[in-house]
Amino acid sequence: MTAVKIYGITICIHEKNSENIYEIDDDCPIIHLIKTNLEDGSDIYLATGKDDDKKKLSHDEKCEEQNEQDICFEPNYLAEFKTICSLNVTVRPIKYDGNRYFRALSDQITGSQEGHVVLRAIVIDFISDHREIFESSIDHEHFSSWEDFIYRMRQNGTFADGIVVVASAMLLCRQIIIHQRAQRPVLFKSLCFISNNNQIHLVYDSKKLHYNSLWLIDGNKLYVEESECVSA
Repeated sequence: MTAVKIYGITICIHEKNSENIYEIDDDCPIIHLIKTNLEDGSDIYLATGKDDDKKKLSHDEKCEEQNEQDICFEPNYLAEFKTICSLNVTVRPIKYDGNRYFRALSDQITGSQEGHVVLRAIVIDFISDHREIFESSIDHEHFSSWEDFIYRMRQNGTFADGIVVVASAMLLCRQIIIHQRAQRPVLFKSLCFISNNNQIHLVYDSKKLHYNSLWLIDGNKLYVEESECVSA
């Protein structure tokens, strides 16, 4: 079993047919997922049906180091970006694969890209559980049906779309702000009450279709007034 903790939620990933029982010492919410291999070699993560509220890990949490691929920017990219935001910011490069949105989201929440797998699982589960909210917004040019959308979005390497960003903000109860060069930041708001001091900031390169994580140069979390943004 692999266990990670993201935004106060403990995620336990079980191998298929696992019968092991785990406990945790604290009272934080816990989600159980089961790793299932598909015929094409990819993996999906599904709910196990376990309803244990308190579990204890029988081993230390271990995370495999990700090989980061450096992203090269045009020389004036950050200069233009700083002018737009009137802030001293730095872009934290995210691995260039189909998980780039969830990797960037994980970096903003935990300071590491490691949580992208479980973030994808819980966000897509949230979308699946709220079909009445999201179904009308799927892009039928890319997805043949609601079931096709959910199936493909669960799979490792599938690019996230706007529905996923909206669902992420709703699930995490945090503002997600997407920055692009030469444009005002786009604000995705949660419906629940949240603190503006806990924003998630991603930078999107529309040419490369790539997300990176945005921080202040001093390592502190970035804050942008809603008035500086365009609402999604």
